[in-house]
Amino acid sequence: MTGVCAAIRVVPLLPLGFLRALADSVGWMVYHLDRKNRRVALANLEAAFGDKYTSKQRDRIARRSVQVFGRSFLELFWTPRLTSTNVGKYIAIEDEKLLQSILSAKLSRPVQHTHARILRRESVRDLPCSVR
Repeated sequence: MTGVCAAIRVVPLLPLGFLRALADSVGWMVYHLDRKNRRVALANLEAAFGDKYTSKQRDRIARRSVQVFGRSFLELFWTPRLTSTNVGKYIAIEDEKLLQSILSAKLSRPVQHTHARILRRESVRDLPCSVR
């Protein structure tokens, strides 16, 4: 858990642009170093899409998938920086009516609650480290 504790402390201190560049760089490196999983990803893309994409396009899709996963992972640790006053700087709502219908639907409430719990700083209290 030491790595998770370090991420909880360090990631929120980093500017979001730097964090995204870091995730893209590490994702690129992981993609190129992890040959076994790269081959699996490329084979899956070929099986799913056949000749729809060239091998170069499949390679780009697989690489960007690793990079976007890295971004999402690091941004989860970055979310404690979001406040009610700055959230609009980072998140844009494109369809207000759709958002309201999702939030008011009975089926979405458990998902909503789970996501809110994950993003709250209090949800990391069970980890063997302190959150400040």
